[in-house]
Amino acid sequence: AHLDTAPDAPGDGVEPRLVKNYDGGAIELDSGLVTDAKICPNLPSHKGDDIVVTDGVTLLGADDKAGVAVILEILREIAEDPSFRHPEMRAVFSVDEEIGRSADYIDVQKLGCAFGVTVDGGEAGDLDTTTFSAEAATVTVKGRSVHTSSAYKTMVNACEIAARFMQLLPPDEKPENTQGKEGFFHVHNLEASVSQAKISMIIRDFDGEKLKDRVAQLDLIASLLNREIGYESVSVGHHHQYSNMGEVLVKHPEVLSRCRRAYEAAGIAVRECAVRGGTDGSNLSWRGLPCPNFFTGALCMHGPYECLPVKSLHLCHDAVRALVEICADSRS
Repeated sequence: AHLDTAPDAPGDGVEPRLVKNYDGGAIELDSGLVTDAKICPNLPSHKGDDIVVTDGVTLLGADDKAGVAVILEILREIAEDPSFRHPEMRAVFSVDEEIGRSADYIDVQKLGCAFGVTVDGGEAGDLDTTTFSAEAATVTVKGRSVHTSSAYKTMVNACEIAARFMQLLPPDEKPENTQGKEGFFHVHNLEASVSQAKISMIIRDFDGEKLKDRVAQLDLIASLLNREIGYESVSVGHHHQYSNMGEVLVKHPEVLSRCRRAYEAAGIAVRECAVRGGTDGSNLSWRGLPCPNFFTGALCMHGPYECLPVKSLHLCHDAVRALVEICADSRS
């Protein structure tokens, strides 16, 4: 599990609140924000559950403090209960998962494990076996700043060039307009003045070749604008963040078989998912440690609407415990 939380919303001074016996309707947070089925479609299905919510100012941090809590509880139970059967195993708490760098600090050879499981996911029952492949991109625009009194045919406004770059991205290929296995371009930060602008983006696709095509589209847009402007105003830099773990896991059916059996043993109906994101397991799988992902139960992650049904967290614990017990049997 990973210790860091997302930078999308404040993560300091978290003041959680427990909503007991949720009635299935809207939940008003302390700040006045309201969480309902429109914001969180899966929320009404947890009617009758106790649900941990935020105060509407910060995120909750269930991604992935919930996973950390489950692993720590399993370790406590192992330490205190001699009858708890378990194999030789390792627990890892990573950092920088939210920026795709956590696996940089994990020595797979030193771990010496046959496979791993991340505990870092969404709705109860989800077993993530496929993830996006991911690139991060930075688009830099060099403008030409001239006093407005003499700007005619001379000024090049980097603010406007950046806006035009974003307008040339496919409008239907944004996170808010895609679902399932559809990839996207996502602008998550923009800094701009007349003389210079910087666009920070992430690019996602389940297909590695399509991901390369998306990167090539950014280069093409830059080229088109530069020809129009008359000099090399727009440049694109990018780096690979992680690859689809499904391409590795398909070669290790025994790993997924144990995970399915763990869900079954815990009384959980398994849903194998192509998650529209990445986990530590994405990079770890490609580095030689097959690593699917177990749910934690968290909903609406990365913002003030984030919440965690307590029953789902307990089911996560049961699934992880069942996996440990299954792996204790060397014949499994």
